[in-house]
Amino acid sequence: MTTRPMTNLNTPTVIVSGPPAGPPPDVEHRRRRWLRRWWWLVAIATVTSLITTALVVSLLVHVPYVIESPGTVEPVHDLVTVPSDRNFPTSDRINLVTVTVNTQVTAFDKWRADHSSDQTIVPAKQVLGTQTAQDNDRLNQVLMRQSKDAAVLVALGKLGYQVTPNQTGALIVSIDHGAPADGVLQVGDTIVSVDGQPLGTRDQLVQVLGNHKPGDQVPLTIEDPAGQHRDATITLAAHPDKPGSGYLGVGAEDRLVYPTLPFNVSIDSQRIGGPSAGLAFTLGVLDQLTPGDLTGGKEVAATGTISADGTVGEIGGVEQKVVTVHRAHIGYFMVPTEDAADAQKNAPSDVKIVPVHTVDDALSFLATLGGNGLPAPVSN
Repeated sequence: MTTRPMTNLNTPTVIVSGPPAGPPPDVEHRRRRWLRRWWWLVAIATVTSLITTALVVSLLVHVPYVIESPGTVEPVHDLVTVPSDRNFPTSDRINLVTVTVNTQVTAFDKWRADHSSDQTIVPAKQVLGTQTAQDNDRLNQVLMRQSKDAAVLVALGKLGYQVTPNQTGALIVSIDHGAPADGVLQVGDTIVSVDGQPLGTRDQLVQVLGNHKPGDQVPLTIEDPAGQHRDATITLAAHPDKPGSGYLGVGAEDRLVYPTLPFNVSIDSQRIGGPSAGLAFTLGVLDQLTPGDLTGGKEVAATGTISADGTVGEIGGVEQKVVTVHRAHIGYFMVPTEDAADAQKNAPSDVKIVPVHTVDDALSFLATLGGNGLPAPVSN
């Protein structure tokens, strides 16, 4: 019998020559092109995400700076009210000048200010000291009230009315962080009593505290800006500059309260804060209460604090105020003597900077513009 090799006929062995099987060339080309586009999309999405994150952070993260920007000019005649039988209409236009102050500065705000010629960036500590932004706002409202009172006092004094302010306590203008007063007193409060004795001036407060030692408990009576009284007892610390002396940790100045006026004069300061409108308010009250035109019908701007003796004091933000005056097309800008150099550096040719140290200086300048002199003082 012949034996034959067995063969699996259902699974023949096939030998195929040529390249291995794979997708057609056009399919592979499309796949590679899609992959390249996908990586580009990933890269773009990553960069966009990083930029968005940086932008969000810059809008949310605050930095320790204050930004001062040009503000507005406000005609003081619109803010001053005097009795109708004492009001003299005028064609004058005396303007106060404001500065916009941002105390909640974000990183984005600072970046914009860095690229602006109109804004000034100042370290927050230089403006606020140890105060919070809220403390600063509170103090500025108190200082505005003091400024308006002083403006009325000086204006009436120039007209011959004898109005003498009363010193009624030590007005708190700053509080040292971590000091005994921190958390007990607030900026804008007034200490009206120490050790059970009425307090009239800042100097009296310094004298009383100088008689105490570290660790002494000192009872105070405090009046807030709304006129509400409260009592507190504070344990003094050691004075950092005067060993052995008691330390409260506040900055203070005299609070002045004015007695009844011969007639009512009111000033609506609206939402403006701070003391720098004092000179403008004084001139505005004088112009309302006197016949003729104090500025000769000219438009002027003025800035500067006002003291009860008629002294004009320095202010902040004069560089931005010059820009504001220029944009309002006002040709004359009266500024405190101490600020005149900074104002002049930033003043364009169409703004004349007029340094003044007193109200009389301002009145003398206005007379050169054709302003009428004040009438002879009245007798009380």
